[in-house]
Amino acid sequence: MKSVLAYMTDGVIATDRNGNVILMNNRAEELLGVYRHNVTGLSVLDLIC
Repeated sequence: MKSVLAYMTDGVIATDRNGNVILMNNRAEELLGVYRHNVTGLSVLDLIC
């Protein structure tokens, strides 16, 4: 799954059932200006608001 996400041109963020970030691809990092290691475990709502 990680290799599929790595080559996608769209930004993708995966969350757990509570809405916490569990996976993010490079394009999503670029679009949001964050590093996945800094936002993993945070609420996706906190990330995009």
